[in-house]
Amino acid sequence: MKLIDFIVCDDIRQEVGGKVTLVGVYEDRIMVNAPSREAIRWPVKLKLGFFLRLLNDGNAPDMDSFELLVTSNKKTICRLSGPLKVKKQLGLMNLFFVNSAVNFPSEGVLSVDLIFK
Repeated sequence: MKLIDFIVCDDIRQEVGGKVTLVGVYEDRIMVNAPSREAIRWPVKLKLGFFLRLLNDGNAPDMDSFELLVTSNKKTICRLSGPLKVKKQLGLMNLFFVNSAVNFPSEGVLSVDLIFK
């Protein structure tokens, strides 16, 4: 299994016909809208979506669940987990998760870990 794309955005919508719409895609940083840096009142709550495109190349071990951990300054601020059904056929696979309540305690470095179980 190879990671092709990992995208963080504001929202993800599943369309009729199987297409996926990504709304508000972030680049290398998440900026909080405020008139100045001093005007930001921490913690800040943001809705975030995580979109992953994986290539099933036939080398992935069996897995039936996942855990997604988001940390800010080494403190976990979001934990998503659940069952996962991986198709046996080779090719691209999309996974996406939306969380409507990620509390950022302060300015800092964001890290994401995706664990397949």
